[in-house]
Amino acid sequence: MQYAESIAEAMHIIGATVLDIRKPSVLDALAERIKQELSDNPADFARSLVAADDFQVFVPVGLGTLNGSTLISPSLLFLQLSNRIPAPEFQQLIAGKSFSPLEIAVAMQLRLPETHLLQLVAQGRDLAKFPVGYHHYQSRTPVWNLADIAAMLWQPAVLKALKQQDVAPTRLEGVVTGLDFALFTEPPRHLDAEKNPDLLQQFKQAQRDTVAYLLNEGYWAHGYQTADGSWFFGNNFLNAGRFRAEDILALLPAGAPATMFRRVEVKPQPVPAGTALADWVAKQIQRKAQGKQARQQCLAQQNQLLTQEALLSRNAIQEQIFLWRDAKPMDELRLAPLHQRDPAWLAWHWQMGGAPQQDADATLRDRLTDLLHDPVELMAFLQKTELDSGTTAWLLMEVMTKPELVPAFEQRFAAKAPAYLYPGYGFKPEQDLKVLLEAGFELGIEDLYGRNLFHWAFRTSPEAVLFLLTHGLSPFAQALGPDALDLALEHSYLQRELHPALPLILSQLTDPEPSHLARLKRLQLYRPDLYQAVLKLKPDLKLPPETTPNELLGPPQL
Repeated sequence: MQYAESIAEAMHIIGATVLDIRKPSVLDALAERIKQELSDNPADFARSLVAADDFQVFVPVGLGTLNGSTLISPSLLFLQLSNRIPAPEFQQLIAGKSFSPLEIAVAMQLRLPETHLLQLVAQGRDLAKFPVGYHHYQSRTPVWNLADIAAMLWQPAVLKALKQQDVAPTRLEGVVTGLDFALFTEPPRHLDAEKNPDLLQQFKQAQRDTVAYLLNEGYWAHGYQTADGSWFFGNNFLNAGRFRAEDILALLPAGAPATMFRRVEVKPQPVPAGTALADWVAKQIQRKAQGKQARQQCLAQQNQLLTQEALLSRNAIQEQIFLWRDAKPMDELRLAPLHQRDPAWLAWHWQMGGAPQQDADATLRDRLTDLLHDPVELMAFLQKTELDSGTTAWLLMEVMTKPELVPAFEQRFAAKAPAYLYPGYGFKPEQDLKVLLEAGFELGIEDLYGRNLFHWAFRTSPEAVLFLLTHGLSPFAQALGPDALDLALEHSYLQRELHPALPLILSQLTDPEPSHLARLKRLQLYRPDLYQAVLKLKPDLKLPPETTPNELLGPPQL
């Protein structure tokens, strides 16, 4: 499996030279165009995209994928909107252009009309090459060409068109075949599929048609029937264990299914000595050994540091958390005693499943998604609709990147605390927090477990922490878990320099908590120069003689 992934990664790197891939900063200009040009008629915007000079300029998405692509471009946005364009006009708009396997793969994943897909194939380039930039969330083994993707996405018409271009699905015995891709794939995650039985039936019919085509082409799948009559599908390269045997067999024509499956395993083969491959393998073995040795040295140094500076290890902390829980349900645990022992214990409890991030209600999320473009309609909906904590957290992520929605969010009916407090991808704290504040956002918001924005800010940047402090969020507002002073002192201890927010936090300190004093004691014992620096900032700060250093650090810090 790792070998297949390594080969695929190398092919992505090699093939990326074929695409015009630019720096992520190009996205800013594209986002501005979308904001200015996307009107009530998305088809008009699609027409403007195809006419632009940067039509096939690609930019990395960042985390995750968009419609199966790790890249984004005006051409992919055009394809996303082109289902609104009639086939004759679509053909006219793309006349004279050629399309890469990635673009055609995304078009298939978007399930564009068959006429659109066949036209794209007819104008395709490098169709037999590796589909650089494409990744399907259901596949454990990489897709090796465009025909594999067509099999996986149940596009029999595209398979037939690709065959005319001498592009056929993969036949790697012991690894994967085109029929594996067609059989061991779930229906697309279409928003309307669960609500529309007819649409789901269309997907299943497309799968049956694809399977029938591949069987007619002589393909077989990995699997076998055991002695007791049950079936085992797939292999170590295929994620097939989640499928029921009766569902897979129902896709096959009547007859003996055993003839359509084979039990083939990949056996390790010796590398011929004296070859370039042998040299490469030797270097990889050496690097692996060096990496293992370096890791062992790092762990040894970490354990030495924990011992020398009297800190509990991760394993010791986790064992004590499990003992404290004593297999009780989470809602029966009393958190206050754990906090009193040290707030970091509570932070570890949260980290170890004590603060589950609840999912948003699917129906509410879909409805809210439709309203995000209209602040007035969103406010009217939120004023009469109660949201659960998971949905509130999801909506908050959207609101924090769309400040015009803040007034609507702040007027929620029977408002519940969000399950978590994390801004969405692309949030820029230094500038976006200011815009949110000007829009009326309440910086003192807490999540379902009582954590405020300092919990997020200390993981983000000192500037984010300073912004919260200078705009009125008390460093001691959080009743349970580490507060801002706890986090700032731990950061100072680990980084061996004072956190930039410490002066401002200490200026608001009137009555130190035991956890504050314990962290100051740790500085006094193991970072005496920093301890003296803290005393200069807060001369009246005194450590009682009986103070002992904290025995653990919070989970993000260790």
